[in-house]
Amino acid sequence: MFKLLSTWQRTFLLAVLCCLVSLAVVVIALNLAVWGAPLPIFLFLLGWLLTVGLPTSLSVVLVMSFWRGGSVEMFALVVVSLALALTLVCLVLLRQIIMPGWRTKP
Repeated sequence: MFKLLSTWQRTFLLAVLCCLVSLAVVVIALNLAVWGAPLPIFLFLLGWLLTVGLPTSLSVVLVMSFWRGGSVEMFALVVVSLALALTLVCLVLLRQIIMPGWRTKP
């Protein structure tokens, strides 16, 4: 049977998708916190950020704690790079825990 994408490509695409969605959720949650959102919406967004978006949330907090200033574009680039790297590491580790030996399959 023909496979469209390899396992590594699917893992990378899932990491990119989770990272981008989580970054959008971070932006939406921060904006809704400033403008005053209803509590159920904010709790849903916070639930996403504490589960699937945890690597992205950690990268935003980590970069904010060590950022000394500079351009906003550079801050965004560092956050996105670190978020993607952490998400990819988490997905690879999670896949290794759930399916041990997945690299040995063709």
